[in-house]
Amino acid sequence: LLKRKGERKNDNRIINVSRELMKFYASIYAIIGVFGTAFTVFLLSFYPDFIGLAGHIAFYPFAIAILAIALHFLAITTYWYGWDRWDSKTHYYIGLLLLISVYLIPFGFRSIFAFLNIPIGLEFEPKLYLNVFVALTNPTFIPLYLKTIFAALSATFFVIASGYMYRYVKREDDYALEISKMFMPYATVMLLLT
Repeated sequence: LLKRKGERKNDNRIINVSRELMKFYASIYAIIGVFGTAFTVFLLSFYPDFIGLAGHIAFYPFAIAILAIALHFLAITTYWYGWDRWDSKTHYYIGLLLLISVYLIPFGFRSIFAFLNIPIGLEFEPKLYLNVFVALTNPTFIPLYLKTIFAALSATFFVIASGYMYRYVKREDDYALEISKMFMPYATVMLLLT
């Protein structure tokens, strides 16, 4: 969205900031991917019976989250490497895929956490499984999901604002101060919503 704003205003500084932020995001997500995989392997290795049962019951929410993670990795890679290769409109739609996939990941996981809070949607026939559509009516699902989204956005906006404030202090870069001021209101609103 920041890149799109820079293109509409014909402001290369905003486009450069969006490129910096995308590079930072891709790097952080790569680290998260490694630790997420390590954690999953740990669970599979040390708790195979539990994972077997949990995976059997919550197959569909896990599947949503796992497919969203795979789609998100693909979208990150495509977005980053397509930056100067595709036209702006195509790149924007890949960015939308990036945005949608990042919101689907907690959608799958929060439905599992909601189920753990209140086991709504557990079906026994024809086999033991979690009915996702019924589970989404769980009264703890929407609050868990929204809190996750708002908290993630708040933390992200505070990190961006802080990073650019640090740049401003170190380099006396007035544009870094503008970027910091641009993100602080969003960070504050998301924190309040959290």
